[in-house]
Amino acid sequence: PGDAAPLDSLGRMRCHAALGEWEAVRRLSDKLAGQRAVLAPGEVAELARLGAAAALDMASHATAGNERHWAALGRHAALLPARSFDGAFSRAVLALHGGDWSGAQAYIDAARGVIDAEVTGLVGESYARAYNGMVRLQRLSELEEVLLNATSPTTLPRARLLELWRGRLGHAAADLSAWRELLPVRALAVPPRHDPHGMIAFAQLCSRNGQHTLAFEALRHAEPRAAASWGDAPDMQPDVWLAYTVAMWESGEGGARDDALSRLRGYLRERG
Repeated sequence: PGDAAPLDSLGRMRCHAALGEWEAVRRLSDKLAGQRAVLAPGEVAELARLGAAAALDMASHATAGNERHWAALGRHAALLPARSFDGAFSRAVLALHGGDWSGAQAYIDAARGVIDAEVTGLVGESYARAYNGMVRLQRLSELEEVLLNATSPTTLPRARLLELWRGRLGHAAADLSAWRELLPVRALAVPPRHDPHGMIAFAQLCSRNGQHTLAFEALRHAEPRAAASWGDAPDMQPDVWLAYTVAMWESGEGGARDDALSRLRGYLRERG
Protein backbone atom coordinates (compact mmCIF):
# COMPACT_ATOMS: atom_id res chain seq x y z
CA PRO A 1 0.00 0.00 0.00
CA GLY A 2 1.04 3.61 -0.56
CA ASP A 3 1.94 6.14 2.12
CA ALA A 4 -0.92 7.62 4.14
CA ALA A 5 -0.52 11.24 2.97
CA PRO A 6 -0.76 10.51 -0.79
CA LEU A 7 -3.66 8.13 -0.16
CA ASP A 8 -5.42 10.81 1.87
CA SER A 9 -4.99 13.25 -1.03
CA LEU A 10 -6.32 10.65 -3.46
CA GLY A 11 -9.38 10.15 -1.24
CA ARG A 12 -9.96 13.90 -1.19
CA MET A 13 -9.71 13.93 -4.99
CA ARG A 14 -12.51 11.36 -5.16
CA CYS A 15 -14.71 13.51 -2.92
CA HIS A 16 -14.07 16.71 -4.90
CA ALA A 17 -14.68 14.87 -8.18
CA ALA A 18 -18.01 13.57 -6.88
CA LEU A 19 -19.02 17.18 -6.19
CA GLY A 20 -17.76 18.44 -9.55
CA GLU A 21 -15.11 20.61 -7.85
CA TRP A 22 -12.56 20.26 -10.62
CA GLU A 23 -10.22 23.06 -9.57
CA ALA A 24 -9.70 21.29 -6.23
CA VAL A 25 -9.09 18.02 -8.10
CA ARG A 26 -6.54 19.76 -10.29
CA ARG A 27 -4.65 21.20 -7.32
CA LEU A 28 -4.47 17.82 -5.59
CA SER A 29 -3.43 16.16 -8.84
CA ASP A 30 -0.56 18.62 -9.19
CA LYS A 31 0.42 17.97 -5.57
CA LEU A 32 0.54 14.20 -6.14
CA ALA A 33 2.40 14.40 -9.45
CA GLY A 34 5.76 14.00 -7.72
CA GLN A 35 4.57 11.26 -5.37
CA ARG A 36 3.46 8.62 -7.86
CA ALA A 37 6.38 6.38 -6.90
CA VAL A 38 4.77 5.60 -3.53
CA LEU A 39 1.40 4.73 -5.08
CA ALA A 40 0.32 1.30 -6.28
CA PRO A 41 -0.33 0.92 -10.04
CA GLY A 42 -4.10 1.01 -9.53
CA GLU A 43 -3.81 4.19 -7.49
CA VAL A 44 -1.67 5.83 -10.18
CA ALA A 45 -4.34 4.92 -12.74
CA GLU A 46 -7.06 6.43 -10.54
CA LEU A 47 -5.01 9.58 -10.06
CA ALA A 48 -4.62 9.87 -13.83
CA ARG A 49 -8.33 9.18 -14.46
CA LEU A 50 -9.47 11.85 -12.00
CA GLY A 51 -6.85 14.31 -13.22
CA ALA A 52 -7.91 13.71 -16.82
CA ALA A 53 -11.57 14.31 -15.95
CA ALA A 54 -10.67 17.60 -14.26
CA ALA A 55 -8.46 18.70 -17.14
CA LEU A 56 -11.14 17.93 -19.75
CA ASP A 57 -13.85 19.77 -17.84
CA MET A 58 -11.66 22.83 -17.36
CA ALA A 59 -10.28 22.79 -20.92
CA SER A 60 -13.73 22.51 -22.48
CA HIS A 61 -15.22 25.35 -20.42
CA ALA A 62 -12.32 27.79 -20.15
CA THR A 63 -12.61 30.89 -22.30
CA ALA A 64 -8.92 31.81 -22.09
CA GLY A 65 -5.68 30.15 -21.07
CA ASN A 66 -7.07 26.68 -21.56
CA GLU A 67 -4.01 25.26 -23.30
CA ARG A 68 -2.51 24.45 -19.90
CA HIS A 69 -5.56 22.28 -19.22
CA TRP A 70 -5.10 20.51 -22.56
CA ALA A 71 -1.44 19.94 -21.68
CA ALA A 72 -2.53 18.49 -18.33
CA LEU A 73 -4.98 16.17 -20.11
CA GLY A 74 -2.10 14.95 -22.28
CA ARG A 75 0.05 14.21 -19.22
CA HIS A 76 -2.73 12.27 -17.51
CA ALA A 77 -3.69 10.38 -20.67
CA ALA A 78 -0.09 9.19 -21.03
CA LEU A 79 -0.44 7.39 -17.67
CA LEU A 80 -3.62 5.57 -18.70
CA PRO A 81 -3.42 2.34 -20.73
CA ALA A 82 -4.38 3.03 -24.34
CA ARG A 83 -6.52 -0.12 -24.30
CA SER A 84 -8.60 1.06 -21.32
CA PHE A 85 -11.78 3.08 -21.79
CA ASP A 86 -10.43 6.15 -20.02
CA GLY A 87 -7.11 5.95 -21.85
CA ALA A 88 -8.70 5.59 -25.28
CA PHE A 89 -11.35 8.23 -24.59
CA SER A 90 -8.79 10.80 -23.38
CA ARG A 91 -6.61 10.15 -26.42
CA ALA A 92 -9.63 10.53 -28.71
CA VAL A 93 -10.41 13.94 -27.22
CA LEU A 94 -6.78 15.02 -27.55
CA ALA A 95 -6.66 13.86 -31.16
CA LEU A 96 -9.83 15.78 -31.95
CA HIS A 97 -8.45 18.90 -30.28
CA GLY A 98 -5.28 18.55 -32.34
CA GLY A 99 -7.16 18.12 -35.62
CA ASP A 100 -6.18 14.45 -36.03
CA TRP A 101 -9.57 13.28 -37.25
CA SER A 102 -8.58 9.72 -38.18
CA GLY A 103 -6.74 9.29 -34.89
CA ALA A 104 -9.77 10.54 -32.98
CA GLN A 105 -12.03 8.04 -34.73
CA ALA A 106 -9.59 5.19 -34.11
CA TYR A 107 -9.51 5.91 -30.37
CA ILE A 108 -13.31 6.27 -30.26
CA ASP A 109 -13.58 2.83 -31.85
CA ALA A 110 -11.08 1.41 -29.35
CA ALA A 111 -12.98 2.86 -26.39
CA ARG A 112 -16.26 1.54 -27.77
CA GLY A 113 -14.76 -1.93 -28.10
CA VAL A 114 -13.79 -1.89 -24.42
CA ILE A 115 -17.14 -0.70 -23.15
CA ASP A 116 -19.27 -2.81 -25.53
CA ALA A 117 -17.93 -6.02 -23.99
CA GLU A 118 -18.46 -4.67 -20.47
CA VAL A 119 -22.04 -3.51 -21.05
CA THR A 120 -23.03 -6.72 -22.85
CA GLY A 121 -21.96 -8.74 -19.84
CA LEU A 122 -23.66 -6.49 -17.29
CA VAL A 123 -27.00 -6.12 -19.10
CA GLY A 124 -27.54 -9.84 -18.55
CA GLU A 125 -27.19 -9.24 -14.80
CA SER A 126 -29.13 -6.00 -14.26
CA TYR A 127 -29.94 -2.75 -16.03
CA ALA A 128 -28.78 -0.72 -13.04
CA ARG A 129 -25.28 -2.20 -13.18
CA ALA A 130 -25.06 -1.60 -16.92
CA TYR A 131 -26.32 2.01 -16.73
CA ASN A 132 -22.92 3.67 -16.22
CA GLY A 133 -21.57 1.79 -19.22
CA MET A 134 -24.49 2.99 -21.31
CA VAL A 135 -23.76 6.60 -20.32
CA ARG A 136 -20.16 6.04 -21.42
CA LEU A 137 -21.40 4.73 -24.76
CA GLN A 138 -23.47 7.89 -25.13
CA ARG A 139 -20.35 9.98 -24.41
CA LEU A 140 -18.60 8.17 -27.27
CA SER A 141 -21.53 8.67 -29.62
CA GLU A 142 -21.60 12.37 -28.83
CA LEU A 143 -17.84 12.68 -29.21
CA GLU A 144 -18.31 11.10 -32.63
CA GLU A 145 -20.95 13.74 -33.39
CA VAL A 146 -18.54 16.48 -32.29
CA LEU A 147 -16.01 14.96 -34.70
CA LEU A 148 -18.55 14.95 -37.54
CA ASN A 149 -19.45 18.57 -36.81
CA ALA A 150 -15.74 19.47 -36.97
CA THR A 151 -15.09 17.64 -40.22
CA SER A 152 -18.39 18.31 -41.98
CA PRO A 153 -20.36 21.13 -40.33
CA THR A 154 -22.89 21.21 -43.17
CA THR A 155 -23.71 17.54 -42.54
CA LEU A 156 -24.21 18.04 -38.81
CA PRO A 157 -24.49 21.77 -37.99
CA ARG A 158 -24.40 23.12 -34.45
CA ALA A 159 -28.16 23.79 -34.37
CA ARG A 160 -28.88 20.16 -35.20
CA LEU A 161 -26.39 19.02 -32.56
CA LEU A 162 -28.18 21.05 -29.90
CA GLU A 163 -31.53 19.67 -30.99
CA LEU A 164 -30.26 16.08 -30.71
CA TRP A 165 -28.59 16.63 -27.36
CA ARG A 166 -31.50 18.40 -25.73
CA GLY A 167 -33.80 15.58 -26.75
CA ARG A 168 -31.49 12.98 -25.19
CA LEU A 169 -31.05 14.84 -21.93
CA GLY A 170 -34.82 14.97 -21.62
CA HIS A 171 -34.64 11.23 -20.97
CA ALA A 172 -32.07 11.76 -18.19
CA ALA A 173 -33.61 14.91 -16.77
CA ALA A 174 -33.08 13.97 -13.12
CA ASP A 175 -29.69 12.27 -13.45
CA LEU A 176 -27.05 14.78 -12.43
CA SER A 177 -24.20 12.32 -12.94
CA ALA A 178 -25.18 11.71 -16.57
CA TRP A 179 -25.29 15.45 -17.29
CA ARG A 180 -21.85 15.90 -15.73
CA GLU A 181 -20.42 13.14 -17.91
CA LEU A 182 -21.87 14.57 -21.12
CA LEU A 183 -21.53 18.35 -20.81
CA PRO A 184 -17.71 18.55 -21.19
CA VAL A 185 -17.95 16.56 -24.43
CA ARG A 186 -20.70 18.83 -25.75
CA ALA A 187 -18.71 21.93 -24.86
CA LEU A 188 -16.05 20.81 -27.36
CA ALA A 189 -18.48 21.71 -30.15
CA VAL A 190 -20.90 24.12 -28.46
CA PRO A 191 -19.32 26.38 -25.81
CA PRO A 192 -21.60 27.07 -22.82
CA ARG A 193 -22.14 30.68 -23.89
CA HIS A 194 -23.81 29.35 -27.04
CA ASP A 195 -26.08 26.99 -25.08
CA PRO A 196 -27.48 29.13 -22.25
CA HIS A 197 -30.70 27.14 -21.98
CA GLY A 198 -28.77 23.90 -21.55
CA MET A 199 -26.65 25.44 -18.80
CA ILE A 200 -29.73 26.87 -17.08
CA ALA A 201 -31.36 23.42 -17.08
CA PHE A 202 -28.16 21.91 -15.66
CA ALA A 203 -27.95 24.60 -12.95
CA GLN A 204 -31.56 23.95 -11.95
CA LEU A 205 -30.78 20.24 -11.62
CA CYS A 206 -27.72 21.05 -9.51
CA SER A 207 -29.80 23.26 -7.21
CA ARG A 208 -32.43 20.54 -6.76
CA ASN A 209 -29.63 18.18 -5.72
CA GLY A 210 -28.15 20.65 -3.26
CA GLN A 211 -25.08 21.30 -5.45
CA HIS A 212 -25.37 25.07 -5.31
CA THR A 213 -21.72 25.87 -6.00
CA LEU A 214 -21.90 23.77 -9.16
CA ALA A 215 -25.09 25.59 -10.19
CA PHE A 216 -23.42 28.99 -9.88
CA GLU A 217 -20.37 27.78 -11.80
CA ALA A 218 -22.51 26.43 -14.66
CA LEU A 219 -24.31 29.76 -15.01
CA ARG A 220 -21.03 31.69 -14.98
CA HIS A 221 -19.84 29.44 -17.80
CA ALA A 222 -22.92 30.52 -19.78
CA GLU A 223 -22.57 34.18 -18.82
CA PRO A 224 -19.34 35.21 -17.03
CA ARG A 225 -21.02 38.37 -15.69
CA ALA A 226 -24.02 36.55 -14.20
CA ALA A 227 -23.03 37.41 -10.62
CA ALA A 228 -22.97 41.15 -11.37
CA SER A 229 -25.90 43.44 -10.69
CA TRP A 230 -28.05 44.10 -13.75
CA GLY A 231 -27.10 47.76 -13.87
CA ASP A 232 -23.40 46.87 -14.16
CA ALA A 233 -23.91 44.75 -17.28
CA PRO A 234 -27.33 45.40 -18.83
CA ASP A 235 -26.32 43.76 -22.11
CA MET A 236 -25.83 40.31 -20.56
CA GLN A 237 -28.16 37.38 -21.26
CA PRO A 238 -31.24 38.09 -19.10
CA ASP A 239 -32.33 34.44 -18.87
CA VAL A 240 -28.98 33.45 -17.37
CA TRP A 241 -28.90 36.44 -15.03
CA LEU A 242 -32.37 35.64 -13.71
CA ALA A 243 -31.46 31.96 -13.34
CA TYR A 244 -28.43 33.01 -11.29
CA THR A 245 -30.69 35.10 -9.07
CA VAL A 246 -33.04 32.13 -8.57
CA ALA A 247 -30.04 29.92 -7.75
CA MET A 248 -28.98 32.45 -5.08
CA TRP A 249 -32.43 32.28 -3.52
CA GLU A 250 -32.51 28.49 -3.61
CA SER A 251 -29.06 28.19 -2.02
CA GLY A 252 -30.27 30.00 1.10
CA GLU A 253 -26.61 30.54 2.05
CA GLY A 254 -25.89 33.41 4.44
CA GLY A 255 -27.71 36.47 3.17
CA ALA A 256 -28.18 34.98 -0.31
CA ARG A 257 -31.95 35.40 -0.26
CA ASP A 258 -31.73 39.05 0.72
CA ASP A 259 -29.13 39.54 -2.03
CA ALA A 260 -31.40 37.81 -4.54
CA LEU A 261 -34.30 40.09 -3.66
CA SER A 262 -32.02 43.12 -3.90
CA ARG A 263 -30.90 42.02 -7.37
CA LEU A 264 -34.49 41.62 -8.52
CA ARG A 265 -35.48 45.04 -7.19
CA GLY A 266 -32.52 46.59 -9.03
CA TYR A 267 -33.47 44.71 -12.20
CA LEU A 268 -37.06 45.97 -12.04
CA ARG A 269 -35.88 49.55 -11.50
CA GLU A 270 -33.55 49.32 -14.49
CA ARG A 271 -36.20 47.77 -16.71
CA GLY A 272 -38.76 50.37 -15.72
